[in-house]
Amino acid sequence: HFVRDLVLKGQLCVHWIASSENTADIFTKGLDEAQHAHLRMKLLNNPVFDDEGTPMVPDDPHDKVWQRRVLSNLGVRDAIRVRSSSRASGTSAVNCTLILGRIDTLLIRYGLSGLIDVDRHGGTAGAAPLPGGLSRIDYLCRVLYLLERGGRLWAWLGGFLRLAAIYRLTPATPLVISAEWVQQHWPTRAALRQLPLALAIYKAIGHLLSHRGDSLALTTDEQTNENDEDGGPDGSDEQEEDLAEPVDNAGAEEDDGQEGPMASDDGQDTLIGDGDGEAAGGGQSMEPDGDDHSDESDDHHIYPHKVGTVRFRILPADEAPGNQPYDTDDPAIEEDGCRIRYSSFSAFMTDNLMCYWSVNIGAGDKIVLKASVPHADARFRSLMATEAVGDCIVEDMHVEDGHGGRTVVLCGHRSNETVAAHLRLTRFGYIRIHTTEGRVGGGVSVDECYPITVRHARDVLRQVRLERDVVDQGMRMDGQ
Repeated sequence: HFVRDLVLKGQLCVHWIASSENTADIFTKGLDEAQHAHLRMKLLNNPVFDDEGTPMVPDDPHDKVWQRRVLSNLGVRDAIRVRSSSRASGTSAVNCTLILGRIDTLLIRYGLSGLIDVDRHGGTAGAAPLPGGLSRIDYLCRVLYLLERGGRLWAWLGGFLRLAAIYRLTPATPLVISAEWVQQHWPTRAALRQLPLALAIYKAIGHLLSHRGDSLALTTDEQTNENDEDGGPDGSDEQEEDLAEPVDNAGAEEDDGQEGPMASDDGQDTLIGDGDGEAAGGGQSMEPDGDDHSDESDDHHIYPHKVGTVRFRILPADEAPGNQPYDTDDPAIEEDGCRIRYSSFSAFMTDNLMCYWSVNIGAGDKIVLKASVPHADARFRSLMATEAVGDCIVEDMHVEDGHGGRTVVLCGHRSNETVAAHLRLTRFGYIRIHTTEGRVGGGVSVDECYPITVRHARDVLRQVRLERDVVDQGMRMDGQ
């Protein structure tokens, strides 16, 4: 009662509660009349709102109030602790409805609504059971876990998927992270931590994209042992005792009544609750030790990862290009072939999307303008060096002797945009404007023919005083 009273007064940290013993009892013991009145007054002064925006002041406030005020703010690991603390009450407080609500909140936050989703019916009453004995809440918790860890990388993926849809790399959205895929690829915590976070996030949906018949799934050669160093990317054998068991599924009326295999064969390696919340990879190089693969002519060993037909390897920090801080969540990449390097996996994927995968049947991508300026021109150098260009996406490619080029995504990555356009810059001073925008009939000037594309291009080029050189004096490539 003392702890509950502190919660009601807002004097106790929610995270501390979630880590305490008998947590479910704190949430479910009956309130006496005075405490009930106090809670009602707190709600009147600082109400919790339902989905329609109506203040909730229920006669029996336990479930809704605690789910809205406390449980809805817990991470999935703490929510599972609450669920596991009491079979009688924990499973009713932390159920599939609560986890789905958390998933929806994060999908909205990262701009992924309508782009990515979960199977909302599998494992429910009357529906087919989930594969491999996976329980519904176990499946949803695994997806929520990755959403919580991904943060800004999910926001990047949202822009990537909007562009991918315009370029017709997927037949439809949302892309569903299926229970079957989760069961196959995320059976344990270690399975999720085998790749840096950006790669793990893309892998969850990459198999649902394709380019000219080739799957854009992220794959890694099975013969490559990427976890040789220090026993693997985690670098720690510590286990969280309270999270070493499957998510308790009993007592939730909407669940399917099955226990999900959250643990490995020895029962000690669980996916949910990896503990430190750090980047997958633990800051270590994810590449195999060079001594294990002496034949460097075999690109399958040198470049063990592949998306579509493009092979690549993860670079250690001392080989990363550019001046940006090295991010173990989104590490630097070297692409096979011309040995092009990128400061991050997200940059590598965005550049390939705009310059290679955008050339797709029915996408309509084309060059409408091109121009050249002296590569030593201060205006061009500024365009090549500026780190941020409004809310456009800017990605650089690097070659052995320096900066190779730059892609500036003008549009298509924002919500509700239907035209994808970008600038392609090379270090020799060449500038091209690409777009999927159809030519407006009856137009003569480039502004009239491609109003959306040219408006965005002018906004960017005007900042470095190249608008006239490129848009007004550039060479039309659309047959005009």
